Amino acid sequence: MKGEDMCEKRPYSDRALKRGSALFGEKWAVDRLDDLAEWDEEYAQLFANYVYGGMYDREVLDQKTRELCAVAALVVLGREVLAPHMRAALRCGATSEEVAEVVFQMSVYGGFPATLAAIKTLKRVLDEEGQAG
Repeated sequence: MKGEDMCEKRPYSDRALKRGSALFGEKWAVDRLDDLAEWDEEYAQLFANYVYGGMYDREVLDQKTRELCAVAALVVLGREVLAPHMRAALRCGATSEEVAEVVFQMSVYGGFPATLAAIKTLKRVLDEEGQAG
């Protein structure tokens, strides 16, 4: 029911779906919104409009910079959504070296345990994306 059913009903704005899909892939973005909608449809719409269709659709920063900022914050916070944001950064034109450098820089703010965990995540992402080196 996830993903395919949402596309038919389209309860989220086209702007939110377009940006979420561009960054994270349509299936992943819509599945996240479906997960939220299972709990509360109104909250899912608020999230879609504020995050995907709002903050992530602003033009002050280019998408590559915005995603590298997200990677930096998520490294320090140790959140599970780090991998999708690493993929989004790569999709937006960041090199694997740039993503790794952001992770390394976060050792100053989040410490070595956060950095080491994030490097493992980056390695997994690069392997999955066929960019391992």
